Amino acid sequence: MSGSPVLSAKLPSGVAESVAPNIAVPRPARQEDAPVRSPVHQLQEELMAGRFGQAEGDSPTESASGWVRFGLPLALSVLLWTVIFGFIQIISGPFVP
Repeated sequence: MSGSPVLSAKLPSGVAESVAPNIAVPRPARQEDAPVRSPVHQLQEELMAGRFGQAEGDSPTESASGWVRFGLPLALSVLLWTVIFGFIQIISGPFVP
């Protein structure tokens, strides 16, 4: 560790005595402590490795290029808004200038 004052800070006197002796008290991790494996750490490792949602024998699926994934929703959105505004214009008729 870097030996920063935060990690080496001591508890004020009286704090440790106020806690019941049979209750586990959290403490700062020490250099010799083993890392804790948790489901969150495992999920993070799977996400970083790109293995999330794939079985052992599965190969990664080919996805569409970036322009298709960006352009298709954009074009469909413009088309949908054109249809919506056209429908509003048909319904409103001569009432809206």
